[in-house]
Amino acid sequence: MRFGSFVFSISSDRENDHRVIDDTLREVELAEEIGMDAVWLTEHHFDGAVAYADPLVFGAAVAARTKRVSIGFAVVEMALHDEEVRRWGAAFMKRIEDAFAAALTRAKDAGEIDKSSNVRELAQCLVCVLQGINVMGKAFTDGAHIHRLVRTAMAQLR
Repeated sequence: MRFGSFVFSISSDRENDHRVIDDTLREVELAEEIGMDAVWLTEHHFDGAVAYADPLVFGAAVAARTKRVSIGFAVVEMALHDEEVRRWGAAFMKRIEDAFAAALTRAKDAGEIDKSSNVRELAQCLVCVLQGINVMGKAFTDGAHIHRLVRTAMAQLR
């Protein structure tokens, strides 16, 4: 059996980030000293919860301070670290948005949705809803629950 430590460097005050980072680096060193096999780092770019801004850079600092412990990432948002992945993801979402916009334009022309509707904004909203339903679908496997979410989202078009 192998053991690891999930490192979550929470900092509620930016003024203390440096202390939290120092403490977390010491925690990683201690994890290695007591025989942990791995340390797992987090990524929280947008909520400000983690003291360090970039887990890859922090991972390099961990590597410089340790010799044996494996370094893993609980989540790495590749679009933030790799321009090609970001462009690919954006292009993929744009294709979905364009498909929604085309369908919404047809619906608007047929009088199925309000003539004053901005189809591009509705399409962008539907992409967001689709992403949310995708996430919810992983948490709730009950098809009826997902169906209710879709039905509620689609009712907003009327």
